[in-house]
Amino acid sequence: SVASASALRAALDVDDLDDAPCETISALYALLLAPDVDAHARRAAYALLASSQLLQAAVVGLDARVADVAKVERALDAALEARDDSAPFIDESPAERAGMREDLALALDASDIAGAPARYAWALLLRYISALDVDSPCRERLVNYTRETRAIPRVLGALVREMPLPRIEHGKAKSVVAVDAPAAWRGVDWTDPTAPSQMFDARHSIAALIYGAALRALPASVRTFVHDLKPPKTARALEAATAASVSSTLIAAEFAAVSSTSFASRSGAGAGEVSVRANASTGEILARYEIDESFLELSVKLPSTYPLTQAELRFTQRLGFSELQTRTWILGMSGILTHQNGAVAQGLLQWQRNIAAEFVGVEPCPICYAVIHPVDRRKPSMRCRQCDNAFHGTCLYTWFRTGSRSICPLCQQQWGTSLRD
Repeated sequence: SVASASALRAALDVDDLDDAPCETISALYALLLAPDVDAHARRAAYALLASSQLLQAAVVGLDARVADVAKVERALDAALEARDDSAPFIDESPAERAGMREDLALALDASDIAGAPARYAWALLLRYISALDVDSPCRERLVNYTRETRAIPRVLGALVREMPLPRIEHGKAKSVVAVDAPAAWRGVDWTDPTAPSQMFDARHSIAALIYGAALRALPASVRTFVHDLKPPKTARALEAATAASVSSTLIAAEFAAVSSTSFASRSGAGAGEVSVRANASTGEILARYEIDESFLELSVKLPSTYPLTQAELRFTQRLGFSELQTRTWILGMSGILTHQNGAVAQGLLQWQRNIAAEFVGVEPCPICYAVIHPVDRRKPSMRCRQCDNAFHGTCLYTWFRTGSRSICPLCQQQWGTSLRD
């Protein structure tokens, strides 16, 4: 086909994948997404795009020859920060706001989720999200793209019908830890479910592999999807397969990420210090915050069915902090782990930022209970003219959209007006 010939010509011109130009990525996408391409050729295109050398260019549109990705990220962040806070939303598509490559965005929008091209496209996106650092702005933008497009209900809703699942007798759930997973779920390296070697293995279910990749990249969205899944018997079967096959691997990955993340160097001057200890044998992470003579200790416990069962948060020790203050902080971190698809390490970093910001006099947003917004990293700047409380622009926009009225969440005054005028 024309796509095959184009991709082959582009590949022949590249001596090293690290030197691959954007034209090569476009040719590989043409091969991946064309409807009449041989299955072996499509797999070869996916294997190249999923490689560590090309994955960045395949997802976010940066040429593989751009070495200083951090510099590009800083430039994009600066452009976003320069926007007028009074008009924080501009007429861009979710893919454009995420900085996503157009070839991939078109494939992700495809209505035929069951087709091979769309599956490979979603595998690439989930693979890249999982590969990014937990504190990466690029990761946060891509996660927000999946939230805005309702990606998980759409994709997993189509794939769950063909996943091999354990039988749940007479509509009654067995103990999820005692149920054996179907053969297609066994022998999978769940730390890298979208690796070409696994995607092309006939013993595995591609639908289950993409589900596993979604669990790694977007745990909160998948948890909500499974909780709402109908019929309940299917949801219980999916929970059982996950607990038997995937959960232990993802819990171990969370502990590894926390252990490898630096927290102490991130505290601002005079904002105190955070130290973190991870105990894999007890399934518990302890984060301790200290400032002057005050301290508090936060326990994050990951249940055996994580991430389909959310992490348990509680303060085990507290000295010098009010109950209201600690409750606000725990609500903010819980929001990240429960709703924002954040890893535990990301949640702890966000908790640390919020504490530091509050100690320099910034009040948290009354909607999300956080000082720093987990997606755009802005502080509350949209201030009500009546009650003078400040909100994140993103939180306020969501509040207006879901409530169908532009009123202040606290004083209920029409936004932009004041009885004092």
